[in-house]
Amino acid sequence: MLRCALIAILLLMLGLAVFSEVTRAEVEARHPPRGAFVAVAGGRLHYRECRPAGEPRGTVALLHGAYDNHADLLAALGPALSSYRVIAPDRPGHGWSERLGGRDMADPGRQAQALMQGLDRIAPERFVLVGHSLGGAISSRIALERPERLQGLVLLGAMSHPWPGGIAWS
Repeated sequence: MLRCALIAILLLMLGLAVFSEVTRAEVEARHPPRGAFVAVAGGRLHYRECRPAGEPRGTVALLHGAYDNHADLLAALGPALSSYRVIAPDRPGHGWSERLGGRDMADPGRQAQALMQGLDRIAPERFVLVGHSLGGAISSRIALERPERLQGLVLLGAMSHPWPGGIAWS
């Protein structure tokens, strides 16, 4: 009886693994990467870049928050920034960017380092950094550690300070 239960559990796990892999492949086929990739330590980051028809007025990098990807800020702010070179990376582990350092990459400081490796290769010029939500915390870290690379910092609904009240889930 125990042997049958173990076999059934193993078959169920195998079936779920196959289902997961088929679903992943279908989703990837329906939503392929729309940008480019840049190599960084431990893997690669995906990003989209938009350029104006003429000479850009400057460069703006958009850094998204915890539960989205490059497309959200690009859709919201891209039209207003049409005269700028706009770079919108997917944070490590989001969109088409690889997770890179496993659990260690959950640290905003590590994400800041990885993103700046990519941005140093993509945009060697100084740029304005726009950070939303958790992207604001990472952007703040970049501003503190690499101020020479920035022309400005814009924080939108940024997580930038400890929240002493906890989280109300209801």
